[in-house]
Amino acid sequence: MYFQDDKLVLDAIARLGAVLAVAAGSHRVLVVVSGGVAGLLGGLLSGSRTTGDVDVLWTGSEEEWGAIERAAAMVAEELSLPPRWFNRDCSQFAWCLPLGWRSRCVGVGVFGPLDVVRIGRRDLLGAKLVSSPKRPQDLLDIRAIAPTREEIAFLREHLDRLESEHLGGETFERQRQILETFARFVDQG
Repeated sequence: MYFQDDKLVLDAIARLGAVLAVAAGSHRVLVVVSGGVAGLLGGLLSGSRTTGDVDVLWTGSEEEWGAIERAAAMVAEELSLPPRWFNRDCSQFAWCLPLGWRSRCVGVGVFGPLDVVRIGRRDLLGAKLVSSPKRPQDLLDIRAIAPTREEIAFLREHLDRLESEHLGGETFERQRQILETFARFVDQG
């Protein structure tokens, strides 16, 4: 099963919250959704963009994640979802998000003990820009989101910061080329 619209995603997350409420009690947990699902939930990506999982930027405890993971496995079996439909694998890439991303998160909803938010538009663009040279679907997502002039300026600053923080001299030249291609499209109107 693939998530093609926000309704399917929200149904699965609602079920996860219900299972978690029974299994783990009512302790509130913040979940930050990233990736394609953040785009779907924000109306930034259409139903033609499918994704097989919900990427979570996890900052909570291992104990809390363990409870979520167990509940997600139950929901996966119940709803015929991929076993790792709800995972925190993308957390290792949080370094590539623009500074201040947490303050720009947008509320999705409360599902039992889960407070679900998604990363904001600029931050989704930033993450997708960094990964786009290796992930063609991210390049397509950037095109679908259609960054504005202001967002392109924001992303240039973001790439400048990332380069300045990489002590090994890593450049983001491919990402800059991609960004400049989008800038030309915006300038052409």
